[in-house]
Amino acid sequence: MTFRGLAVAAFFRYFGVFYRYSRGRLFALMFFNLLSGYAEALGIAVFFPLLASGKLEGGAVGSMLSATFRILHVPPTIGGALPVLIVLFAFKGGFQFVAGAYQYRLSTRITRALRMKIVDGLRDADFSHVRQLNTGTLTNIVANEVNRATLAFIWYTKTLPSLLIPVIASEW
Repeated sequence: MTFRGLAVAAFFRYFGVFYRYSRGRLFALMFFNLLSGYAEALGIAVFFPLLASGKLEGGAVGSMLSATFRILHVPPTIGGALPVLIVLFAFKGGFQFVAGAYQYRLSTRITRALRMKIVDGLRDADFSHVRQLNTGTLTNIVANEVNRATLAFIWYTKTLPSLLIPVIASEW
């Protein structure tokens, strides 16, 4: 199996882990992250060719952007593209805000679920063993592991949008 195949398999394996705690909410978060990444990639795809040559040309994305500019009756020059770029990046900011707020809600939900699962697991432990434990150490271990899982969830959800930029840029 190639590295790409392993990476895709790992991505979906972790998706299953996080889906267990967030259910369908993970799809909404991925949707907002994808919209944000798409808006950023389009903004970059518009910006760099305009800087290089002063006009929109090249690839599937270039022809799509040229058609969009024709429909909007905007000249495909730096002066005409600047308002479009501002609107694109404003939408990107809005999508990132919504995704960030939703991601915060989901991460607190996952944190709470993991902590409750750990506490429920301790409920079944033998009291004579729990009595001998250093509770400060146990509490720190539980808190650190839950925080690591929460950070893994946050970075996991930020991975997908960053994969869109090279894909759209390669189409240029």
